[in-house]
Order: sequence, then C-alpha cells, then structure tokens
Amino acid sequence: MATLDEKTKALEENGFIEIFTRDIYVNSSSRKVFSLEAIQDHDPEWLHACIKEPNPANEWQFYTTQVLDDKLKNDIIREIS
Repeated sequence: MATLDEKTKALEENGFIEIFTRDIYVNSSSRKVFSLEAIQDHDPEWLHACIKEPNPANEWQFYTTQVLDDKLKNDIIREIS
C-alpha cells in the first residue's frame, strides 16, 4: 500500500502544490483540486487516474470525500486563483 508521502510526491511531480490552510492540493493548469482526505482514502491507482483524467470543459474539478457546496467551491477558487 502506498504511503501518503508517495501519493503527495506523485501530485507534486504532476504540478500540484499544497495549500496548507485548506488541506488541499491544487494544479491551476489542469484546474484540479484534491482534498487531503480523498488522497488518504483512495488508492494510488485512483489518484493517478484522476490526475491523468482529461478536463475538456476546463472547469475546476474537485476530488473530495464530501460534497462541497457551490459557495465553498467558489471561496476555494477565489483563494487559489
């Protein structure tokens, strides 16, 4: 089983940066946000598939373990943009 360090290394190698105040990893180029909980709760295969998943609409994609309401998503987007 991959450790959290191995998973976060994979994110960083793919251009993600950690936002400590929100416990998220963000890649502005691919417009993807991963919560720390989602990274911890899923296996590396899921993580790699999500990282490589195309984003043709070029809208922010959130990978979390909980449903985020639009206000929270917009707050996060405003902070990271």
